[in-house]
Amino acid sequence: MLRCAGLSRIFLEMLTAIALLPFFSFRKFPDTGDSEYRICALATVDKKISQIEIWKDKSHRKFRRYFNLLIRPSRSKHNAWEHFEPTLHGSRLHHDWLWRMAEHQGFRKRDFKALEARDLLEKHATIRHHPLIIAKNYVLFSTDAAKTHILSKPAVVAWHSKGKPNEEWNKDRFSQAVQKLTLDVAEKANGRKRSLRIKNSQRAHRHIVFELPNDEAYRWRTQFLDLIRDQ
Repeated sequence: MLRCAGLSRIFLEMLTAIALLPFFSFRKFPDTGDSEYRICALATVDKKISQIEIWKDKSHRKFRRYFNLLIRPSRSKHNAWEHFEPTLHGSRLHHDWLWRMAEHQGFRKRDFKALEARDLLEKHATIRHHPLIIAKNYVLFSTDAAKTHILSKPAVVAWHSKGKPNEEWNKDRFSQAVQKLTLDVAEKANGRKRSLRIKNSQRAHRHIVFELPNDEAYRWRTQFLDLIRDQ
């Protein structure tokens, strides 16, 4: 089973701060150590909400069934939230769960450890005597077909061979077009060459962020959607 979201993302941000995200999946073959990359989707961010809003706003109730949650209403304490990750247990849990969903400005990651160890977030919680603010960083994508498209059969566009520093892109027309619309555009916008692959296999795949003026960004989205719809 291929899982696309969150594995390798390239962020395109318009000057109006609307984000477009191409998603790549990554799969490593244990017998050879080689890896494949597939283009899975292009998605436009609709809005960002906090995880608390998922539970307070009835219009977001469908997200309560999603696997990427970090909290739910506490079952033992009124008006509080408990650490909750539906599919993870034991050592696989994110023990920095609160850091992942809170505003960080002015704080260090270790400032959150005492609260995180309790697996409970109470009303009016503070960090170093300052109010704890839950960030609006849970991303909701547009379901408008003019803004988002998910490939039913994600195509392999690049490979990484064990021992090599970077991936190699396939030479077919589709793969080359995907590379030009992602890494090549990012290189032109940022002035430096990037790849999907990172040398440290113990770290998550990098996010690549670049900005374009609105008119260029809309054209880029149209080109990308036309490309993957024809695949």
